[in-house]
Amino acid sequence: MRELGEYRLNVRGGQVQATGPSGQTRLLDRNGFMAVFGSYVFGPATSTGEMTDLGPLFG
Repeated sequence: MRELGEYRLNVRGGQVQATGPSGQTRLLDRNGFMAVFGSYVFGPATSTGEMTDLGPLFG
């Protein structure tokens, strides 16, 4: 197993916002996400303690 760094993944509507170790952010649909991350093994999700876009919760 090879560790590739930390990725931050946020679901935004029908897309996933993926930010890689370099800081580059991409929006991926389901097919794009599976093409990039389909073979990855993920650890448990952990809270970052950072505020995120909570707009849909209050709309």
